[in-house]
Amino acid sequence: MTRRTARLIMASVAVIALLVAALFLPEHVMLLLSPLGMALGATVVQQITEATTPEEHKVRDVSNVLTRIRPSLAPIDTILRLIGTESAQASKIEWAESEVLPHEDTVTSAVSAGSAGASVTVPVATPALWRKDDIAMVVDGSGNTHLLLVANVSGSNLTVYKLTDSGFGTVPALSANQKIYRVTTAKPEFSMPGSGRATMPAYKFNYTQIYEGVIEISGTRAATKNYTQQHDIARAEEEQLWDYRLQIEYSTIFGLPSNITDPATGQPRRTAAGIRYFISSNVIPYNNSTDPLDESKLMDVAYAVFAGQVGSQTKYLVASAGLQHKIDKILLNSSGYSELQATREVNSLGLHITTVRTGFGSLRIIYHEGLARMGKKEWGLIIDPRYIRRRVLRPMSRKDVTPPGLDGRIIQWLEESTLEVRYEKAHGILYNADTDVP
Repeated sequence: MTRRTARLIMASVAVIALLVAALFLPEHVMLLLSPLGMALGATVVQQITEATTPEEHKVRDVSNVLTRIRPSLAPIDTILRLIGTESAQASKIEWAESEVLPHEDTVTSAVSAGSAGASVTVPVATPALWRKDDIAMVVDGSGNTHLLLVANVSGSNLTVYKLTDSGFGTVPALSANQKIYRVTTAKPEFSMPGSGRATMPAYKFNYTQIYEGVIEISGTRAATKNYTQQHDIARAEEEQLWDYRLQIEYSTIFGLPSNITDPATGQPRRTAAGIRYFISSNVIPYNNSTDPLDESKLMDVAYAVFAGQVGSQTKYLVASAGLQHKIDKILLNSSGYSELQATREVNSLGLHITTVRTGFGSLRIIYHEGLARMGKKEWGLIIDPRYIRRRVLRPMSRKDVTPPGLDGRIIQWLEESTLEVRYEKAHGILYNADTDVP
């Protein structure tokens, strides 16, 4: 054995001995024996406290539960989707609305009382409604009801006689803007057929809108673990989905119709009209002083949206926080058989609903926290589910749209849809004129 070989063997034995020592000697002894232990620049302290302990030595106490502040989101979109959507065939949808022939007209200027047996000329707002041989009804200033025979229609004027059980009587005086009602038709024997009358449908339309939600995350962040149980990409996607639904919800309520060419791309861009756009008849204000929201006002609201309408007997009032608060206080103070009767249901349609029962139908009140985010303090939207449908051209879908070569992921949620809002008189808006606009 050469001297060099002997030195190599001795060095190997020393390394092995050091490794064995590392297995069996206490950790603090090994630290002292190591070169690091000999040269460590440790900080010398008198007391070990939170103040003297470096941050990197402290264990982080992070809960594995991620709490989100999520309000009552998108109740209208929830209701419409549970009712059932209908497919759309084009980016512009159209529908026709037709009502039964009206029976109410208005006297446009004052008419003096006639003489016994004589005819009187009555100007009306809708002469096309009337035909020869019609029977009209009016109420005079004393509250008496009179039936009038329409002998002729010429221009905007009706020639009428007062009917009695013994012949023609005296036509009463009529005031401007007084109502006159078409009751029936009374043809004489062996008469020729009269002329027909009908209503023409009114055509309404709306555009589809492309709604999008996008989640982007880098490859590094996607691979990184979190203290919370949920992975970053799952958390981001869930939050984006809630925001995506809010976008659709706000468009469903406040949207305006448009069909333009995008100036940057030259491609069509459409926006859908929301429910608010179609409502013109039942826009019902109240205020804090002269016309407050109370039981009587709630009955006025029910009368406006139910009475005389051919819609369903159940309507939904989607209310902001301030409006819900006032209604709750009204119901809290309401007691006795003659007062409002209400029940609160939990998780009906997945929503918390207060039902107020009236003689006209049931008004189901739903709290909509998202309305406050649109600046609505005391504001509510009344809808009749029979006359609203979500029309879907492209159903809601989730796609991985990550381009080739990108070190990350891009997820897209997309839907193209619109609303069909029929018979606007079946819906309504309730708002505080002191705090909100309709």
